[in-house]
Amino acid sequence: MEEINEILFSNNPPLLIIILITTLIILFSTISFLKKQNKKQSNKNRAATFPLPPGPWKLPIIGNIHQLAFSSSSNRFAELSQHYGPVMHLQLGETSNVVLSSPESASEFLKTHDQNFAIRPYMPSGSIICYGGRDIVFSSEGDYWRRMKRICTTELLSKKRVTSLRFIREEEADKLVQLIGRESAAGGGGAAVNLSRLLFAVSNTMTSRTAFGKQEIDVIIQGIVDEHLSRRRRRETEHHDIAEAAEEDDNDTNFYAYFHMLIIHYALQDMFLAGGETSPVTVAWAMSELMRNPEKMEKAQREARQLFDRKGGVVDESCLDELHYLKSVIKETLRMHPAVPLSIPREGVEAVVINGYRIPTKTRVIVNYWAIGRDPSYWTQPDEFMPERFLDSSVDYKGFDFQLIPFGAGRRLCPGINYGIAVVSLLLANLIYHFDWKLPNQLKPQDLDMFKNLGVSASRKNDLYLNPIPYHAP
Repeated sequence: MEEINEILFSNNPPLLIIILITTLIILFSTISFLKKQNKKQSNKNRAATFPLPPGPWKLPIIGNIHQLAFSSSSNRFAELSQHYGPVMHLQLGETSNVVLSSPESASEFLKTHDQNFAIRPYMPSGSIICYGGRDIVFSSEGDYWRRMKRICTTELLSKKRVTSLRFIREEEADKLVQLIGRESAAGGGGAAVNLSRLLFAVSNTMTSRTAFGKQEIDVIIQGIVDEHLSRRRRRETEHHDIAEAAEEDDNDTNFYAYFHMLIIHYALQDMFLAGGETSPVTVAWAMSELMRNPEKMEKAQREARQLFDRKGGVVDESCLDELHYLKSVIKETLRMHPAVPLSIPREGVEAVVINGYRIPTKTRVIVNYWAIGRDPSYWTQPDEFMPERFLDSSVDYKGFDFQLIPFGAGRRLCPGINYGIAVVSLLLANLIYHFDWKLPNQLKPQDLDMFKNLGVSASRKNDLYLNPIPYHAP
């Protein structure tokens, strides 16, 4: 006690200031902690007063699985949501799920409660395909995920980086045009070509030829990493990629040890596999819709040919922003046919309220992008292909307009959006500029089938066969 009195009543101002500051820091930290705890408890109590989301009746053990069998999940979810509402509960086996099917509910989830839903539940498919789910797509949010995403979005998948690799896309697109011409000629001139197959092939070539097996992917990616790190050490390049960024990130040796070379594999493989799948799916759907709507195809071709005829018949990616109708065609395709129609599930850390319903902790939340894109409250004639609706509209697919979120929104916005749109735009521009197209076997436009696969990626169920007729600029 005497020692304390000596300190308090001493003539040592610096020591008194230190004690005062320390006391205040402890006091404010304690108050802040208690406030947070009180807020959490308050939110928990508040959420408990709201009802659980409605949903269809379920069977013991399997829950609602029987109601989804043999049908597209996105379509079936949309049908059920028309009866049970845009926030719907489904029991799939032992997991409790909530499906969101409206822009309002998606906004609350992806914007208001984005941080709360930071957990990716364990998914066998993600674990098998993507190294135990430790990649950007399947891993839960945290310091590891944030740093990996930052490196990818600012280095590997940035708009500047994507633009710098334009020449690769242009070369491969030109090869596609030549290949279509050769295959058609080999079939006797004007013969039908399997456009779906060709699009998948060229898209995989654009994304470092990842159509090979997993072992070959690892060899290719490790070669990229080793080559670029070696070139950097020799100061032979000014290019900045994910491998270099990981090595020099904040000069943090602990982070580099943590973000080891396998993690780099995860990030690169995400880009390769996602880009090689979703881009050709989108182009195939765009061509399908244009073939079913010949007047839309004519408008898109006329716009492209007026531009590129003046440029000697060369489809230059740097000019694609001038094709306003083409951009509207792509937006309308993404609205009607998002390549990934359902979001990957996320789990909440705490119970929250969405659209007046309680979402308990550990509930898996899924956003139905497909249903949102066809919501009649936001879209006139939602099942009709109408690119014109975007010509005088500011609605975009970049995650700010929740009636159109084919790439997601918030923290989990697809990091490959710049790359994917670049590939889709260039391939589609080449197809509509260089060829006129006809349906085989005198098939009428309205008879072209539009069935989709039941998998994660909503590709066409049947390959798209079309007859190309080369266009010769005047």
